[in-house]
Amino acid sequence: EFQYVVGARLKQLKQADQAAVLAWRPEKASIGEFTVDGKRLVVSYSPKQAAHDANRRRAMIAKLKKKVDQRAAAAKKTNKALTIGNGGYWRFLDIEDDYQVVVNEAKVAEAARWDGLHGVYTSHAVDTLEADDVLKLYRELWQVEETFRVTKHDLAVRPVYHWKPQWIEAHVAIAFMCLTLVRMLGYRVKVQQRVEMSEERIRVALAQTQVTTLRDKHGDGRYALPMALTADAKRLYKLLDLPYDAMPYVID
Repeated sequence: EFQYVVGARLKQLKQADQAAVLAWRPEKASIGEFTVDGKRLVVSYSPKQAAHDANRRRAMIAKLKKKVDQRAAAAKKTNKALTIGNGGYWRFLDIEDDYQVVVNEAKVAEAARWDGLHGVYTSHAVDTLEADDVLKLYRELWQVEETFRVTKHDLAVRPVYHWKPQWIEAHVAIAFMCLTLVRMLGYRVKVQQRVEMSEERIRVALAQTQVTTLRDKHGDGRYALPMALTADAKRLYKLLDLPYDAMPYVID
């Protein structure tokens, strides 16, 4: 019953739907809407992205052609057959007589028709979420991916070394609470102090806030020696209005 916004592979649409998208493809930045198999498809076109796609393809083709030319020269000396793959950027290269490697301009032109086009499917109706808002929502996917990275690496939710279900659930729950808190800290630092602090930077700043314990070998006394706060730690303590005294004190 959840609503969704997911990426669409435009080149894998049915031929009729591909033709409709390519026929719509404008000359300037624009957003179009289509219905594909009863689903709402939002397609955007960006001239800037189109130029990026074209430059990337051109660079990859040149790199592959140089590599295949070297293979062709070696194969020609030994009089062996030369074949290349037909997937990815390899499909833009052809081998002609006498081991000549050429770029198939017709295939390049066909691929160029898709430059700058990006599509997403959504279950949201037009009257509940407009097309540009659908695309904005999809662009926030990086936050989800970053959250997985932070949870896995910075907060060490994996690997899990527990074996009882309740311990595993507790471990994941603690990691999730840490994620919530560190996100809150990062947001408040950015909004209130206009400083960007990553989750790793926050974790390191707090981990370096330690107290050394000394024991009197001639008696039972114990003493605490707080470490001086780093600049980042001071920023976090001030943000949360937490007191911190670097003066040594007696532990009762």
